[in-house]
Amino acid sequence: MIDTRQRDSTRDVFFTAWRKHRQHSVLTEMEGLIVEVAVMHPAYHQILEDPTTHRDQDYSLTGDVVNPFLHMGLHVAVLEQVGTDRPEGIAEIYHSLIRRGGDVHAAQHAVMKCLGTWLSTATGGRAVDEQTYVDCLHRLI
Repeated sequence: MIDTRQRDSTRDVFFTAWRKHRQHSVLTEMEGLIVEVAVMHPAYHQILEDPTTHRDQDYSLTGDVVNPFLHMGLHVAVLEQVGTDRPEGIAEIYHSLIRRGGDVHAAQHAVMKCLGTWLSTATGGRAVDEQTYVDCLHRLI
């Protein structure tokens, strides 16, 4: 079952960051990452500008419609990992992908694919194996 309070408060962080960006207000570091990601996704701007309609929108993990908050959240997670170089080496792999392809968005998507695959192994209370994630990242370059 979805904890709608947690979902809504998480989404509110996205809505607030976008609103502050549009008002040219000072952003926190996290809000800056969210805006950086949102700017790369013009299809999500209308969603971010209308929290009343989109805060409680349900998205199926198996449906045809991508959950924009999950998608942007994975982008933010990648940027946080790159910024802290955790797991170790991710920053170099990420920057190598950008140098090779010249596309920041594509580089993030490549890393996100590894991240998503890795996170999907954390089912049934099993711990995730970070080395599996690192191995996938190394296969990208």
